[in-house]
Amino acid sequence: MLGAAYVLRFLDWWMAEEGRTALQAVTALLNPPPPKDTQVQSLFPANVCPMCHSCHSNPTRLTTSGYVYCYSCIIPHIRQHQSCPLTRLPTLEWQCVRLYTSNT
Repeated sequence: MLGAAYVLRFLDWWMAEEGRTALQAVTALLNPPPPKDTQVQSLFPANVCPMCHSCHSNPTRLTTSGYVYCYSCIIPHIRQHQSCPLTRLPTLEWQCVRLYTSNT
């Protein structure tokens, strides 16, 4: 009886370790690495659209790249090219998120 309890506890421990390792492997896949080239980001101030070079009107962030554009600039580009203008990552319209800031 004591041996069976020991085996069950050992299997419980073994499976918990294996599950934790598998979970860490999956979460590592879900988090993309940070961009290697930050040179493009430094060219544009935080409140300037990289496409029209003016202050954001209806700031919209692309979830694929993280860059912020004017809604009126990015939507036509995505409809025509299906990609982020700076990173060329594949992007669709539903991946645009409206940002609400204190001055909009």
